[in-house]
Amino acid sequence: MEIVADTSFLIAYSIKEDIHHKKAIEIFEKTKLIYIPTIAIHELVWFARRKNLPKDIILSWILCEKTEIIEITESDILFALRNAKNLSDYNDFVIISVALRLNKELITFDEKQEKYYKQFK
Repeated sequence: MEIVADTSFLIAYSIKEDIHHKKAIEIFEKTKLIYIPTIAIHELVWFARRKNLPKDIILSWILCEKTEIIEITESDILFALRNAKNLSDYNDFVIISVALRLNKELITFDEKQEKYYKQFK
């Protein structure tokens, strides 16, 4: 299985106290390749900074043999700007665009993002 990871998946896997931690581990273990959009890495950095977490959490995802970091394209930006109802949803739509562009399943624990994603799938 190959997936596109939303930031919520990266956080759930990385933080043992997260309510989705066990599910994230299950998904990780059965996944061959995890595509991570660069914007998700930036969101993970911002999350780690807010929570005063070590940068090793971010580095572990970047250096993981199962991950491939995916650059955001102009088409991803345009998709997000055209489809997000407001700018607070922009990042979610950029990640949705990457999943659609790669034709891979988006894994997210964000219910609102999941709902948006299903509209385009």
